Amino acid sequence: MTNSDPNHHKHQPAVASRSTLLADIAPALASLTTWRRYPILTLEAAVTAGVGLLLTARWGGTEAAVISIFLAAAALTPRLMALLEENRELVYAVPSGQSTRPANMKTVLSVCAIFCGLLLAFTVTAALLGPEGTLARFAVVGELSAVGHDDLLSRDFQSFGHIIGHNLRVLLSIATLSFVYRAFGLTTVLVWNAASWGLLLTTMAKLTLQQSSVPLGVFLPIATLAVLPHMLIEGLAYVVGGLAAVYLSQAIAKYGPSDARLPPVLRIVAKLAAVALIAVLVGAAVEAMLPKVVLSRLQ
Repeated sequence: MTNSDPNHHKHQPAVASRSTLLADIAPALASLTTWRRYPILTLEAAVTAGVGLLLTARWGGTEAAVISIFLAAAALTPRLMALLEENRELVYAVPSGQSTRPANMKTVLSVCAIFCGLLLAFTVTAALLGPEGTLARFAVVGELSAVGHDDLLSRDFQSFGHIIGHNLRVLLSIATLSFVYRAFGLTTVLVWNAASWGLLLTTMAKLTLQQSSVPLGVFLPIATLAVLPHMLIEGLAYVVGGLAAVYLSQAIAKYGPSDARLPPVLRIVAKLAAVALIAVLVGAAVEAMLPKVVLSRLQ
């Protein structure tokens, strides 16, 4: 966002809406003023998703998996709304002429911390359930239904062109949902992507361990190096692209075409969109090359 609104009035500190019991337990955003906010947000997202997964574990069927994902999205939406409000307050506090990049970076890192917590929750879930349990319960999520007994060593990693096309479609979908549904849309796609990545990659890693003689102590660091870099880069792209769409949606609704406050917001949106596109390109290049090179050491 930008600090170009001359009619801005002072707001109260942004706090998470107390819409759930978990939100009552979680610390108010205004109290998370140091670097510790990021591990706290990660832990909050992991616990929120984990509770939903636990509560629906006995329901059976793939419907329970979908419900657990939407429970996590609904519970974390107020937190994301609070982050967006905090961003608005921070950028309006920046003196005219100074960069709002630190405020925007704080918001991006906070949302990335939430995504990491979600990824952790679904990774742990897949590790505990094992391949058969994960495939039975979450077949509806992402590419899990097509995994079968495919493992990391036998997986056919796609070419750069195929990967970039797929990732651009994902980015466009995230931006569209975030533009229309704003905080809830962005939170929903973040939870869904975290579920897809965490469940899929953990299941494939477990299958690899079952079907090969590679020691666990050797396999884990190599597999992590193979898949984590491009996941982090692509995750950043999706977070930044989603935030850009939310900011654009809010600006169009708030400011008219001739409003002098609109162009600065559009410039920020364009910069965020450019960062997202660059990150998608870099992530696709890393995904096309790094896994093949690193995983070849296990064969």
